[in-house]
Amino acid sequence: MVEPSEKSGKKQVRMSSSSKRHFFNKLKTFFGHLGLFASLIIYTGVGALVFQTLEYPVEIDKMTFYKKLLEDARSNFTKAVLSNSSSPDALNYTLTTALQKYEEIIDEVASEGMSVVTPEIKSDWDYIQSAFFASTVVTTIGYGNMAPKTYWGRVFCICFALIGIPFTLTVIADVGKLLASAVSSSYKSFRKHFPKKITTKSSKLSKKFGKSATVAAALGVLILYISAGGYIFMLGEDWEFFDSWYFCFITMTTIGLGDIVPEKKSFMLPCMLYIMIGLALTSTAIELVRSQYADSWKRMRELSTRLHSLSGPLAQRLQQYGDNINLDVNVLQDLKELKRALALSSKGMKREGSLWRKMWENEDGFDIDMLESDEPRLIQIIIYESSV
Repeated sequence: MVEPSEKSGKKQVRMSSSSKRHFFNKLKTFFGHLGLFASLIIYTGVGALVFQTLEYPVEIDKMTFYKKLLEDARSNFTKAVLSNSSSPDALNYTLTTALQKYEEIIDEVASEGMSVVTPEIKSDWDYIQSAFFASTVVTTIGYGNMAPKTYWGRVFCICFALIGIPFTLTVIADVGKLLASAVSSSYKSFRKHFPKKITTKSSKLSKKFGKSATVAAALGVLILYISAGGYIFMLGEDWEFFDSWYFCFITMTTIGLGDIVPEKKSFMLPCMLYIMIGLALTSTAIELVRSQYADSWKRMRELSTRLHSLSGPLAQRLQQYGDNINLDVNVLQDLKELKRALALSSKGMKREGSLWRKMWENEDGFDIDMLESDEPRLIQIIIYESSV
């Protein structure tokens, strides 16, 4: 015989081994998610380095050229103003020509983004801004404030986007699953730790409103997330709250108009993290809304099909009532019966009975008093009117 102590010892060993296995499985899953997210960060970082290598020297050379061009045009214009020409006509022509050329060069330099008052040689393609640009490419936001100008930069942008966009969508879906798991775990702990009255009410609300409640909750969380981001950007970028909220909304929906873009380099890395999490929330909310629209449209089509195939005396008379043709006294009686059936259905009938089908399909074999039996039934009446 095996002693009880030996049995309990074996049971404890089994429980400890299963708990260890469960722990290692969770740890493996966690590192899998973390590795996927880290891989995207590494991919974006390497892409930023390549963009910087391809675009930074070219832009520096271009800015140097335009600075020298502006300085030469300014010097020539100054010489034309200070020239000692004896002929007023010649002086006027010289000044007009120099001024016109100077204005053209100012317009050209300003179109390249260089200040004509205090021209500085700087590039937008430092590493931080290159990383921010790379993140806008793989997330398909594309603000448009930066773009590669070189041939090889554009070729690399195409290859980088072809690989990076599906990779980013995979990571966003994975982050969405993690968020859904976190919400599910929070709800389970909520049901455990809170009183039964609250959990019972929440269950009743979820049964009553169904998927619409889930959609409303997802949209509410998304709006709160955008509002929190708007407040953070308001403090970090010195924007108005509405401008910050507008920027977050345009970013989360991947519209990316580019009229408002972060400029402080110290704020771009947190912005990238905010965008990644926000896109997961946004994609989840949009998918819920889309499926809700699809379900509503499906139910509407099913209802329309049923109404088109509807037959029976009462249905025909309702159709005549709607068309306002060939009315007789029996229509009023049928409508009274319909009203009475509606009143009975609102008092607790719980399932559809054969009597209801009999009323719609066979007028002669139906007796309205038969509905007053003690057997509970559900009567659901939907009247759908369309101009199609």
